[in-house]
Amino acid sequence: MEEVTELLHKIVESVTSRSDNFYFTVSYDSIYEKDKNTAKFTHYFDKQIQLENDKYEIGLLGLDAYYSIPNVTPGINANFRYSVDNQVTWKLIVLSTGNYELSTISDEIINKMGSVDSRNFSINPDIATLKCRIKLTDNAAIDFTYANSINYVLGFNPQIIIGGGNHYSDNIVNVQPVNSINVNIDCISGSYINGKESTSIYGFFPSVSPGHKIIIDRQTPIYLPFTSSSLSSITIWLTDEAGRLVNFRGENITVRFYLRRK
Repeated sequence: MEEVTELLHKIVESVTSRSDNFYFTVSYDSIYEKDKNTAKFTHYFDKQIQLENDKYEIGLLGLDAYYSIPNVTPGINANFRYSVDNQVTWKLIVLSTGNYELSTISDEIINKMGSVDSRNFSINPDIATLKCRIKLTDNAAIDFTYANSINYVLGFNPQIIIGGGNHYSDNIVNVQPVNSINVNIDCISGSYINGKESTSIYGFFPSVSPGHKIIIDRQTPIYLPFTSSSLSSITIWLTDEAGRLVNFRGENITVRFYLRRK
């Protein structure tokens, strides 16, 4: 009788284990600020689910967010310092946080200068070289050595540009804030970036323009080993190619996962 009972228990456990698969969604507002930073977000489940070690794997099914990542941020790279009187006096323009194209950077700077000062400047792309071309009058100058300057976005090395004609940037214009986005979670193994162990479960580059919705829908996700012995919480954060937290400026991020028995 005991043998029959034990066999029945094994059958029940076997049947139950086949249904030990969990679909869950985590949704949060990603705020990248020192006082209230939820760019690294921990979601706590109402009920803890015990799991057998080394028996589960997890995959990312999808992600929804708005492409709100800024390439210009005050205190980092938003300052444009210029002179129109042979460097006797300097004026400072600070651009607002945003995701700018070169043309909109130019429009914003020219607009903030006003009609008088703006006659001394023009900022345009050089299509053939992908660089920035700034044209100055003889008495104008730009100080790209000033703290938190926008020079790197425009492709210029730190320097003071002094008037008289066209000045081309040293490098290609860098208006793209990220090269790739990695979705990280705190409970996986088997992920590597440049040969180093990583917490990234999925990487992508936004295929939409700034302000539009990013929709990731994975029909055949890649599953990685789930390292936690319970499903009680999960921490999610999105980073760029250098491992830096990505600033979604308070926009909502929704991530969908599937946890399954191996």
